[in-house]
Amino acid sequence: LCVKARNGDGVETGETCSDVVNGYCRINTPTNIHHTGNTVSSIDWQWDAAPSYPPVSGYEFYKKDGSNYIKVGTKSCSVEGCSEGGSVNWTWTGLSPNSPYTIYIRAVHCDSNNNCNGGSERGYNKTPVYTSIESATGHTCSATPNSITITADGTFTNLTSGSSGIYFESNSGHKSGWLQTTSWTDIGLLPGSTYVYYITTRNGDGDENAKTGPYICTTLAEGGGGPAGTCETESDLCKVESVGGTY
Repeated sequence: LCVKARNGDGVETGETCSDVVNGYCRINTPTNIHHTGNTVSSIDWQWDAAPSYPPVSGYEFYKKDGSNYIKVGTKSCSVEGCSEGGSVNWTWTGLSPNSPYTIYIRAVHCDSNNNCNGGSERGYNKTPVYTSIESATGHTCSATPNSITITADGTFTNLTSGSSGIYFESNSGHKSGWLQTTSWTDIGLLPGSTYVYYITTRNGDGDENAKTGPYICTTLAEGGGGPAGTCETESDLCKVESVGGTY
């Protein structure tokens, strides 16, 4: 808390502050810290801009390792601006896919020598935020006359963490529900028939990626033989390389 007064001529007294750092009242702790977006390697953060006085020169960003705070970035108000519609934004990059993060944000006042010791307490997001999980990069099918097991190709980091999962859906109307495994067996299918699948992934917070596909799979003909010599995709024909049920 800082208090100052002025007389009828507008002449101000000096400030009396209960918490003075580096010649200024301590800056307000950043509040309403939340994320506005994420990728597999970054999280976009936003928080409420601090009042204009005491002056804020910028922000420092930290992660916590045990009881230690490790600085991971800075933001200069003079260079990047710090009041964007009443909010401030910063992107934390270089992160791991589908992993939870907590950011600690400290507002600072810097003097003419760039001494930035007059900072606030660190504010932080109360609930860790996940980066995005990877999307499927392709698929593999194995089949019987009445079923198809489809596997999502790719790397899916921390697939069993939180609400992470993979979701399969078919043009047959069959859906897998959210699974924490990369494969699903679609049953009750017709022999020698082609089915179209789409795959969606989501991270530990339940944030979904756009679905990928179409992925084409064909059941075996009656008697265990392979499907017809080609399977049709939306773009061209794909040659079946084996009649053993995997293609």
